[in-house]
Amino acid sequence: MRARLQEEMQTTIQATIEAMRSGQPRI
Repeated sequence: MRARLQEEMQTTIQATIEAMRSGQPRI
């Protein structure tokens, strides 16, 4: 369960970073 949560958080963080790079927040 812990690994799953970490994976989800990593995916969310990656998406946020990508959005910031693009300059278009996707939330």
